[in-house]
Amino acid sequence: MLSGEEEKWNQLKMALPRLEELKTDSNWQVLLESCSHLLSAAGGEVPDENLYKLRVTDMALDAAINLEQWEEALRYGMKTLPAYK
Repeated sequence: MLSGEEEKWNQLKMALPRLEELKTDSNWQVLLESCSHLLSAAGGEVPDENLYKLRVTDMALDAAINLEQWEEALRYGMKTLPAYK
């Protein structure tokens, strides 16, 4: 669950409290942009099954759903599917 380059997934881990706050405040647009930026920065160096990347991807999915951005929500949802299976 902690596979990948530690420096990269640690950035995701450190961002989680701020992302959780955005989610609590229902600041969906900023949450989606933040998650998207973090996931791009992590790139392929952190696999989708990594615990922290999965949590950030899940929050991006929630934000996309709340913003009714269905194509983006589907894209994030498909990334979480293998880990949850």
